[in-house]
Amino acid sequence: MPGRILCLFLLTLPFSLAAQGQPHLPHRLRSAEMPFSPPIAEATHTTGWLIIRITADGGIVTKAEVLRTETQSRGMSHPSKSGSQLLTAPTLEYLKSWRFSSDVNGSFVVKFTYSFAGTETEQPTNPTVEVLPPLDVNVIARPVKLVVEY
Repeated sequence: MPGRILCLFLLTLPFSLAAQGQPHLPHRLRSAEMPFSPPIAEATHTTGWLIIRITADGGIVTKAEVLRTETQSRGMSHPSKSGSQLLTAPTLEYLKSWRFSSDVNGSFVVKFTYSFAGTETEQPTNPTVEVLPPLDVNVIARPVKLVVEY
């Protein structure tokens, strides 16, 4: 598992938008550990998405519940509520590291998407991570070449 790195995400629009009567802006994610593509998911070429409701109290995530998910392994689709544990368990663990402004309380929804792009590599590489408003997280890894030893 790659080392965890603390990174800072600023996900708000300029304050002037709020003054102009724009709709409610997403909560500001202050920090989070860097998400990764789980090694076992890379080995099995498992991709997919998860929609998760998180509850924050005082800016700290206190609960995370998978609402819906769909995963694919080697081209076979697996829609379900709980999803593949290859993606679900690491994502729920990662969400424990999220920190918002201390005045953030309540529940809201976030979507995680895990995918592959680029040519196969011999060894796992660090993924590309995009955090898009309103809290959509895309984790894009390069596929790892399957090695079979007899």
